Amino acid sequence: MSDWIAEVNELDARQPWRNCWIDDPASHPFNTTFAACNPAVPL
Repeated sequence: MSDWIAEVNELDARQPWRNCWIDDPASHPFNTTFAACNPAVPL
C-alpha cells in the first residue's frame, strides 16, 4: 500500500497555485461563484 498522503503533499508542493483558491475563493480570477465579492465577473 502506497503512502498517498506523501504523494499528495509532494504534488501540492509542486503546484501550490492550484489549491490557493480554496483559502480565498473570491480572489481567484476565474471564480464566478462569489460574484458579490468579485464585481468584475460578468453575470
